[in-house]
Amino acid sequence: MIIGEKLHVEALFDTHTWTISYLVMDLHSKQCALIDSVLDYDPKSGRTRTESADRMIERAQSLGASVQWIFET
Repeated sequence: MIIGEKLHVEALFDTHTWTISYLVMDLHSKQCALIDSVLDYDPKSGRTRTESADRMIERAQSLGASVQWIFET
């Protein structure tokens, strides 16, 4: 979604946690924020992974964006 031709917003759905994370990019500066990225957690092992967050970063890079902020709400 492009808002007023200034921002690009993508909602990214995580099927494991049923949560939505957002990528918000300023189209002029190509700076972006990741909002509510998922930290993958395996309850059996008690370990965490960053695969979901890494996919968000890869998506930002594919848009030519530079991740400047990560917000957790």
